[in-house]
Amino acid sequence: MHKKAMSSILSILLLLSILTGCGSNKPKATTKLSIDGTHLAEIATDDSGFYTVTGETNPNAHVNYKFDKSKQIRSGKTKASSKGHFSFLIKLGDKQKSSVVTIKVQADSKKAYDDSILVTNYSTTYLKYASSISSKDRKASNKSTSISESKKSSVSKRHSIEESKTSSYLSKQSSRDKAANAVYSSTKPSYRSRYKRVSLDSFINDPEHYNGKDIKTTGNVSYIQHKPNDRTIDYVILNNGDYTLGTVTEVETEKLHTHHISVGDKVTIKGSGLTKTVKLNGKTLRSDIIVDSISQ
Repeated sequence: MHKKAMSSILSILLLLSILTGCGSNKPKATTKLSIDGTHLAEIATDDSGFYTVTGETNPNAHVNYKFDKSKQIRSGKTKASSKGHFSFLIKLGDKQKSSVVTIKVQADSKKAYDDSILVTNYSTTYLKYASSISSKDRKASNKSTSISESKKSSVSKRHSIEESKTSSYLSKQSSRDKAANAVYSSTKPSYRSRYKRVSLDSFINDPEHYNGKDIKTTGNVSYIQHKPNDRTIDYVILNNGDYTLGTVTEVETEKLHTHHISVGDKVTIKGSGLTKTVKLNGKTLRSDIIVDSISQ
């Protein structure tokens, strides 16, 4: 009996030791995630359908994202900086009202975490498309009313609210150290700050410096030609006014027609600078601009 009692006591002590050991394992901490723009009444794209998603997570965390573009799931990944900041660019379809953007982050030795935002399409092309669909629906139901001024005012007010809140948000960032702010502030949600104003001469003389960067520049149209094998894009040659320097740009044909652009016009463009991506007549051109918007 004494041996049996001792054996039972030892068994109980061993079981308690195992249970205590299991209970001492601490659960993993969860990766943090903060997405910019969630305080806004509405997150809107720029007039070309682009939106730069920015946010903050753990330093060097892995960032995976996905969104819907014209009923097709697009996905991508990036990595947060050493200070935890991240950014990536999305573009909605020309006939797409909005898209949910899902973001999943995970830092080493921490649990993954995900969140999402809704981005609304305010591109010129989509607003024109939405207006035409609305007009067709009214005709089908024998209604003759046009888009009310109050709706236009609402859209304008919505943009005003967004700009006001974004401006307030940017001003708060000034308290951060200059080194971090110089990198991070360039990817803020306000699309107006995306494009850096440069002279056409500066871009043409050093396109490598602006390769992949968003720029805004002005020049005179000296030549327009359809892009080979793509009837939706035109090559538009811009010169610096005295015809000593020029560069090719790629513009959607519909935008040229919409803004009535022709040879001899002085235009201002916003887009991405590139180098050595276009061949004309067997020659590789040094500079190129993929145009997001164009105006006289």
